[in-house]
Amino acid sequence: MIQDDFETPEAFVEEVDRQVLTNYAIQSTNEAALALQQGLPSTDQAFSDYLETCPEELKETVLAMYANPLKQQQKYLNQ
Repeated sequence: MIQDDFETPEAFVEEVDRQVLTNYAIQSTNEAALALQQGLPSTDQAFSDYLETCPEELKETVLAMYANPLKQQQKYLNQ
C-alpha cells in the first residue's frame, strides 16, 4: 500500500516499481532463465523444453523476459 507523499512523479513511480517487484512471486522459470543467461545449467526442465521450441532469433529475448523480474527483484532487495 502506498501511503507516502512524493515530491515528484518519478519518486512515486519508483515506489510503485519497488513494491511490485519486491512482492513479485518468483517462479522456477525466472530462476532457470537467469541461470541460462549466466551460463549455468537450467534449474527447470519444462522451461528448457519450452525454450527449445522457440525460434533461435527469439531465445535471448525470451530469456531476458523471464530473467528480468528476478534481476529487478534482486536489485531492490540488495539495496
